[in-house]
Amino acid sequence: MITKSNERSQLLEQLENKEFRDALVEADITNGILFQLHAMLEERGWKQEDLAVRAGTSQPVISKYMQGYANYSVKTLKKLASALDVSLTVSFERFSDLANRNLTLEETDLKIPSFSEDAALYAPVTAYSLASTVAVPESFATGSFHAQSTVMVPAGQFDLDMVCVALGSHEATLFEAKAPRQKEEKKYALAA
Repeated sequence: MITKSNERSQLLEQLENKEFRDALVEADITNGILFQLHAMLEERGWKQEDLAVRAGTSQPVISKYMQGYANYSVKTLKKLASALDVSLTVSFERFSDLANRNLTLEETDLKIPSFSEDAALYAPVTAYSLASTVAVPESFATGSFHAQSTVMVPAGQFDLDMVCVALGSHEATLFEAKAPRQKEEKKYALAA
């Protein structure tokens, strides 16, 4: 049985190879945009022609983007973001964040709502909506393994299964923001 810990271990082993890292970054950019475009068009009930009109381009150009045959310039990405009425973030990130995102990606993560459909903008902010964190013994976070106090650290820094194995118990508690946040958003959207 392949577990998330096994998948993560395999991915970490592959990341030791520079060519693999470069290929993963390239694939993440190209496939990430490609899959998001498909998911957002489906979510909105749009055709390629609809996106082309809104982006000020032609359907054949959009078709190339949708098939992954075109390179995306920042200018193009800004046009597509504007046409879809979504935010665009272009930034450098740690490989640990890339690995975690690839291991936990779900279809719902690809469907970015437009500004007017973004119920999260109006949902009440709670501790769950701020960030996913893990409560671990402070000693684990600092590497000393002997203090008893607990600290909150970003969940992206740890694989919870590995933390529990290293501690020999389930002392680490995951506070996952995603599920409670999505429940808040749905509850708010239904009430609106």
